[in-house]
Amino acid sequence: MHKKDMSTYCNYLEDIKSRLELVKQIVKQEVVFPQFKREDFLTDFVAIQIRKSLEAIAFSSLIANKEVYSAQYKNFVSHWNAKFLLKDIKRLNPNFYPKPLGPIVVPDDKGVINLKYLIDGFIDEQEFIFLYEKMGKLLHAPNPYSNREKVDLKYPVSQWVERIFNLLNLHQIQLLDESTTFVVYFSYPGTGKATALYAEEAQL
Repeated sequence: MHKKDMSTYCNYLEDIKSRLELVKQIVKQEVVFPQFKREDFLTDFVAIQIRKSLEAIAFSSLIANKEVYSAQYKNFVSHWNAKFLLKDIKRLNPNFYPKPLGPIVVPDDKGVINLKYLIDGFIDEQEFIFLYEKMGKLLHAPNPYSNREKVDLKYPVSQWVERIFNLLNLHQIQLLDESTTFVVYFSYPGTGKATALYAEEAQL
């Protein structure tokens, strides 16, 4: 992943962060939209923010795997469906999905920081597809002749946001070349900005 692509990757993370922070505020009723005179308007607005955040995660994976993906799919610039995008990327790089890492710990006696992968508490690939499709269902007008069943999200919106944050707070990107790894901060200490670092160069 070239420096320009790293910058683009981080820009997408900043977009995700802005959208999800807004959703957090809405859920906590810290912000209100008096223009939304119907509750379903607010539901639509929240669904859009979450769906676009998931799309941005998918496109971030595309950015990280651009070289191998563009070589396989010449029309890759027209790809937009997050579900199929992840499926196609995984076919080329089985380890493409962000790997969430635990909190930074102090270096060992050799000055090495051993990061541990999170086991749970984050949105995994299967949940990603589940939530992506549920958000899409919320955004579509229902057929007036169908049975209008309530969309079951499995978790409250606040918990989904937390699971997405847990995925991205500190994560590893594994490129197809297994020797190339990046550690990415959702909010880098001191700057609060999304920052991607080569694993061997990361000042953790």
